Amino acid sequence: MKRTIKFRGKDTVTQDFIYGDLVRKDGESLIFSDKEMWHEVTPESVGQFTGLLDKNGFEIYEGDKYSHENPLCSGVIRFGLYRGGEYDTYNEGIGFHGVRFDTDVPDSLIGKIEVIGNIHDV
Repeated sequence: MKRTIKFRGKDTVTQDFIYGDLVRKDGESLIFSDKEMWHEVTPESVGQFTGLLDKNGFEIYEGDKYSHENPLCSGVIRFGLYRGGEYDTYNEGIGFHGVRFDTDVPDSLIGKIEVIGNIHDV
């Protein structure tokens, strides 16, 4: 199975998100966009594509805010260690996961969430 690896980050000039391949060099973060141009991006704004789509078919990136019909299941997509259970199971690992109130969101909700923004926009 081929996995798409790409990133997004906010252009330091336009403040628009740029999507493409990430290079970090000498303290700078650069994204080579699909328009075949290099863009310097704010390092703190860089997020990786999760490989998942929301319920509307939009790509989900690290740092995206999401909502669900159940307000208690809304939160932010993060990358890192996760621990949590769904029903009578317990899962632990490292990867992309949804975080709400310091509790992991079950994988069964991922296809039912909607991206509503990201942590980098005011």
